[in-house]
Amino acid sequence: HRAVYAGDLKRVRELIAAGADVNGRAKEGEGWITALGERPRPLNCCTIAWTLTEDHLEIARLLLESGAVVDNSIRSDWLAEATPAEIWGRLYVLLGTAATPMWPDAEGFAWPPRFSE
Repeated sequence: HRAVYAGDLKRVRELIAAGADVNGRAKEGEGWITALGERPRPLNCCTIAWTLTEDHLEIARLLLESGAVVDNSIRSDWLAEATPAEIWGRLYVLLGTAATPMWPDAEGFAWPPRFSE
């Protein structure tokens, strides 16, 4: 989780190669604040990174290729952070392409998010 958040592409590759669970939740008490509370999945940790980089985009791609789930918590997390629009746009396309169709959640949101004009 920390390697994903930090954008440590090399370490994330090592962890995935070693069989890390790309949908595993973080341990309680590590101080995460995400849509999944204190126990985010790795992809949540990528989308909450305050400044996304090219490495974060590659990490997201690797996580998705390895079976990471895109759910409404991802939508909630990535809308919350501040990053240049160009990077967000590319992440949106990457996550939207990987998302499985979902029914609206309790708040009426569905993936991919729809933006009002």
